Amino acid sequence: MISPSGRFSGFARSMPAAAAAATASHLPICPTPAPPPFARVRSFASHGFSLHGREREFRQRGVMANEVYRMVAKEPPDTDEWRRMAKRIAEDCEQLTEEDLAYVIECLSRPPSELLSDIGDLYRSLEATLISRMASFKSHQLKRIVASYALVGVRLPKLLDALADRAARTVEQISGGEYSSMAGAFARLNHQHFAFFDAIADRAIADASDDVTTPSSDSPRLSSIDITHLLYAHGHLNIRNMRLFKTLGEALQQQQQLAELTTVNAALALNACARVGHCDAGLFDGVADRLLGQDGTKPISAEDFEARHVVLMLNSFSRCNMRRPAVFKRLTGLLLDPPRVQTLSPQQLAIAVHALAKVDALHRPFMEAVGVRATECAEEFQQRELGNLLWGFAKLGYRDRLMTAALLAEVKKHAESLDDITTAQVLDAMRRFDWRGDYVLNNALRDRFLTSIETSDNHNLTQSAWCLTELDAFPQHDGTMGRVLKRLMALQDAMATNSHTYIRQLVRTFQLKYSQDFAKLPQPEKDYALSMVKTERLPWSARENRGMTSRLVDTHTAGRAAIGEQQSAAASGVPAE
Repeated sequence: MISPSGRFSGFARSMPAAAAAATASHLPICPTPAPPPFARVRSFASHGFSLHGREREFRQRGVMANEVYRMVAKEPPDTDEWRRMAKRIAEDCEQLTEEDLAYVIECLSRPPSELLSDIGDLYRSLEATLISRMASFKSHQLKRIVASYALVGVRLPKLLDALADRAARTVEQISGGEYSSMAGAFARLNHQHFAFFDAIADRAIADASDDVTTPSSDSPRLSSIDITHLLYAHGHLNIRNMRLFKTLGEALQQQQQLAELTTVNAALALNACARVGHCDAGLFDGVADRLLGQDGTKPISAEDFEARHVVLMLNSFSRCNMRRPAVFKRLTGLLLDPPRVQTLSPQQLAIAVHALAKVDALHRPFMEAVGVRATECAEEFQQRELGNLLWGFAKLGYRDRLMTAALLAEVKKHAESLDDITTAQVLDAMRRFDWRGDYVLNNALRDRFLTSIETSDNHNLTQSAWCLTELDAFPQHDGTMGRVLKRLMALQDAMATNSHTYIRQLVRTFQLKYSQDFAKLPQPEKDYALSMVKTERLPWSARENRGMTSRLVDTHTAGRAAIGEQQSAAASGVPAE
């Protein structure tokens, strides 16, 4: 991933199979770099000498590094030789110089898939040696080590802390490519070191600000690849340094940077910004113009994208509510020509449909292809993916009865273990589809709702209760609405402003459909419901709103009068009528 010059050679290269198995990250990996010069070292292997049994006698500085490079360059790889070399390195790592040790670790970071565990064991055995010699490593060596551990997926917190401490203390001597690459590697290992990320944030802000204020024909201090690394790292680790995101976003909007920005880097950068809520309209518009060819360049073709990066970009535009219909049509078109919907995982299908639903971007050919794919792999969806997919189709008003039946059948199998969000999403989809005939599913979702009233948050609770009411499946005559309103009263202080609108909607619908149950509500809960209805009108007509409020007030007054009559009768000994 790292070249000897100390910079990444690009995100958009293809990922070797072994490296793809080693990491689940979205960051692509660069090919194996050329070896550093070893002119001063005599290569015994090139003269036919055998080192078997004479390793300690002939080993000199750089010899083992050369042997490792030759071994890695062989096609196909010799797995037995890899294992022997790993054993030698573990035994004699103390004799390697810092440069050779870092280089050997880097060379072994792309093993054949069957040797991944062996190389992982080797990396773990080197932890103590690396920590003890940490003060001697230079910046490019630190970068090689942490990047290699990220590729193999070996997470050793003590070693990572030592690497981050060393880098944080010397951040002023590290180049932009080096500290940004290290940040990306730490993110892929899910390791957040506050001192390191604070130090590189200050350095990156200074470098990016200089690039913006004093642009020149020379190469900037931070390239588009470096900026993408930094954005990805902070977004992946949820480090919400908005000043950093703002500065890097402005730097990335420079004409030179946008021209060099690859499609993969654009997807990663926008996704990172969307994850932390930094929705820079200028950056999104710049990428959108590049995507559509409106910046004077050739429009991006399907060959420039992998399917997973199209999904990332869809999700990014949706999360930031960037409603540019041409962009969504273009992105979904990239998945249809050539047809790549069949290559999407269930998670990617759910993300894509949910993203389109949030911005009301209906593209029927794409939805049809997703429906076919989702029906085929219905059993592979996780519960949250089922909820997202069903809600997305319902929100867009696209009816695919075959797919809906298949997904709801999966929901029915796992109804008892659904979380509150999925329960609310499925009920909302059933309400939008007017899916009333499946009484077994209705009862299962109602039972799940009843068990979560006291623990659910206000939005999911209100949504589930309202949808059950609309589906005529809300429990009657058992005080359930009283429990719901009591829970909402307890959550009132933490509610968002728009939550009151949904509560009013629930109260109105419940009073119309279950007027007798509403009249029997406990007085505190009834007062709360009426206060919510009176505070603000829903966007209905004035006549409907006045009529609804008057009916609620009449019912409330009648209930109070009935209670007064019962109390008077009890005091006088005369039974009330």
